[in-house]
Amino acid sequence: MNSVVKDLILPFLPSALTIIGWWIVASRDINSKKNAIHNKRVEAASKLIDEILLDAKKFYSLSGSDVEAKGISSLIKSDFRKLSSIVKLISNEIGEVEKISLATTFIEYKKSITGGEFETVSRIPISSTNQLYFDIDAAYNDLYIELEKNYLI
Repeated sequence: MNSVVKDLILPFLPSALTIIGWWIVASRDINSKKNAIHNKRVEAASKLIDEILLDAKKFYSLSGSDVEAKGISSLIKSDFRKLSSIVKLISNEIGEVEKISLATTFIEYKKSITGGEFETVSRIPISSTNQLYFDIDAAYNDLYIELEKNYLI
């Protein structure tokens, strides 16, 4: 029996260990690349929610009939379409509970900005002390925190 182990198994042991080692390194590398891509998506989403926040505050400080407000409205809707795509990609890589939480906070953020009088032409400029701005900030903070929770290490 010792002869079998010595003659047949021991010569293949270094090769087997090398193959196992390379397999472990390759799987870690693949996971690292997936995490890097995922984190870039999270960063892109964070950047977009920052831009949307600033645009929304500018938008609501203008009247609904203002030409600049109409341009900002289009920009906000376009940014939300991009953000929706990124959130969907992020959701594909996280657990079910996190997916639901992220989707819910995204919808709340979108509703806080595009709900109400978003594209109403008769809307008057809204004062910066209005509750709407606080609601938008709160929804922004919730979504920002939710995105931060989804960073992968």
